[in-house]
Amino acid sequence: MDQQRTHYRELFQFDLWSNRQLIKLFEREPSFDHRVACMAFVSHILTVQQIWFHKLIGDAMASELDPWAEYSVNELKLKAKNLHALWLDVIDDEESSLDMECFMSKPDGSSMQMPLWRILHHLIVHGQHHRAQVSQFLMKSGMMHSIADRPLPSDAQMTFTWNS
Repeated sequence: MDQQRTHYRELFQFDLWSNRQLIKLFEREPSFDHRVACMAFVSHILTVQQIWFHKLIGDAMASELDPWAEYSVNELKLKAKNLHALWLDVIDDEESSLDMECFMSKPDGSSMQMPLWRILHHLIVHGQHHRAQVSQFLMKSGMMHSIADRPLPSDAQMTFTWNS
């Protein structure tokens, strides 16, 4: 597997780990200030991943999904797992280049194109942005400090390399 694919694979592993940490918190803490907002943001992160996947494969379902639909804890667990597997399949597909231009329709009917790597990058940044918002709500609720930005546990078995 080439270095770029490995990089995106690791980012999506971290994305799944971060989402699961929040979902586990929702399981452990059935009631706290801002819980509804926190769950709404995690639901949004996952639904946007689903929308982009459907756009990528040319499925009209992309336009039918509500990016702000809210899900239960069990639904979030299942969505996180399934979407992670779908995106890893995209990343690992050696028959397509991460530089491949993807052509998609916007909600207004116009078209857009961008390389696959940019979509992957957008999904990671989008998720981290909203998890940072969740962290702010958790801190306001008196919950433990930021879960989403904590370093990976030693058992995560991931390596990160930085190119200079």
